Amino acid sequence: MSEMKAWGLQQNSPLQAELDRVTDAAIEKVIEQKIKPEAERSGAPSERSTLKLSRASASDQASIEALFATQPARLSGMELLNDRSPDFFSLLRARGNASAAMTARLGNSKELWGLGSISVREGYFNQMRARVAYLGDLRMLLSRNTGRVWRQFYNQMLQDVSNELGVAGFLTAIVGDNKAALRSLVSRRNSEFVYEPLGRLRLLGILGRWAMLSNGRRRLDEQRIQFGAEAEIEFERFYSERAKSMRHGWSEVPKAGVPIVLKNRNGETKIVARLVSPDAMKRFKIESIDWKTRTLFQALRATGMPAFVEGGSLTTTYLSWVCFGTSLTPVERRHALIELIDVCLEYEPLAELGVMNWMLLVPDSIGLSVRELGGRFHYSTPIELFEVRPDATAMQPDLRAQVLQDIGFEMSLI
Repeated sequence: MSEMKAWGLQQNSPLQAELDRVTDAAIEKVIEQKIKPEAERSGAPSERSTLKLSRASASDQASIEALFATQPARLSGMELLNDRSPDFFSLLRARGNASAAMTARLGNSKELWGLGSISVREGYFNQMRARVAYLGDLRMLLSRNTGRVWRQFYNQMLQDVSNELGVAGFLTAIVGDNKAALRSLVSRRNSEFVYEPLGRLRLLGILGRWAMLSNGRRRLDEQRIQFGAEAEIEFERFYSERAKSMRHGWSEVPKAGVPIVLKNRNGETKIVARLVSPDAMKRFKIESIDWKTRTLFQALRATGMPAFVEGGSLTTTYLSWVCFGTSLTPVERRHALIELIDVCLEYEPLAELGVMNWMLLVPDSIGLSVRELGGRFHYSTPIELFEVRPDATAMQPDLRAQVLQDIGFEMSLI
């Protein structure tokens, strides 16, 4: 399978230069308006006056890795560390045509106290071509005092990127039951910016061929399955047509991994997707496993499932850029997604390509039931989607109600 390391969005050098300029200018504005006045008022150096904001570079790689190591993601039954070695910025380049990462430090410390990233790309917003952005990698160890300055910087940057680069919308996601992030960012009163909820989906982790526990497996209709080279043209046609109606749809058709196309009995395409493994750019290391999950893993070893141990890594394959036909009813979408999962787990030609490793990760915006998942062992992690708006008091609540499956959110890049 061609991995994501062989693919990325085409980088736009003029846009990158403009994003760098806008980011640096936003940093300078906050330094001049918030940090320097604090330093001048303080007889002794205060925490806020020693706050240093900067745009990240490759020299920050070790510091970024150290910050990620302090903040594991709390998923269902496990805590995972996000490993972005050896190149933190490679995933940003896959998210956008231009990207930047911002850091915060205190005094002369080499340790990071704050981190965030923005990736800007061409896409669709409200059914029109537009620049859109994804905000990610937000990590904070800052105090209440310095954290306020960091949020003011974010607000300034969002305003400037929106105004000067013409970005129509900023998408972000909060993974897991991250109550601290929801409390500090989403539920804040008098915030410098507002998180508008788009909806909640869940990330399903399905243990591939080792978890075929269903008693009633359906027989795949191989005549309706296309994958690889034979599916490439149809995937591009189908996704290009559907992306125009997606909020944050992708105008540059993805080329990563293996395309899959499923058709109905009349030969019409009902769902497309790509199987990708982002392990070259990001992977998860298991920090801890609770006793219930550990006991279950040990019991399932008898089925041939590989060991999941603390300190080990997860090898993952994502079901990505899932796109449904517009004529499908909600029930038909559920059936199509389940069939697509079955193809990933059971279709022999895909197995021969090695696309199924240890765990298949599926973004489920439909709410598949345990019965529909066929008794396979899986875990579920909630994902909250938001659009972020600068200057909350000046914005109007004009978000349209939109089907969650029609938002161009891509979990494999988060």
